[in-house]
Amino acid sequence: MRDDLRGRPVWQILLGVHLTSDENWALMHATRAKGHPVGYWYLVGGGALLLCVWVAATVFGLSFAKLLPAPRSIGMDFAFTAAFIAILCNLWRGTGDLLPWIVSLGCAGTLALLAPIEASCALAIGGVAGAITAGITKYD
Repeated sequence: MRDDLRGRPVWQILLGVHLTSDENWALMHATRAKGHPVGYWYLVGGGALLLCVWVAATVFGLSFAKLLPAPRSIGMDFAFTAAFIAILCNLWRGTGDLLPWIVSLGCAGTLALLAPIEASCALAIGGVAGAITAGITKYD
């Protein structure tokens, strides 16, 4: 990005940095690789379009969500948990994972049940405890 921002006024640098995302940056470089002369304004245009689509999709999603019944009433409250379990299954590499996972689960479960903190905080602390355990035991 340094080459695309060099020599531009501060307002253009700030605008470009604000509107740059992984997607439009990668698209700009893919378009360049095909031999098209794109640069700063391509990046800004792509970022502005992504921002507009993001806002429109958020407004549509919020409006559409009001039409849906509560997730619990249709059995969808378990969807997040099921997705998390599927991700964990893909991360399991064998019995070497056992100690960090047990520490993480034990810490998160104990904090969620016994400490006066939010469950999400207990999960985060449990994750950190598991990561520290993996680091201390030289987990690979």
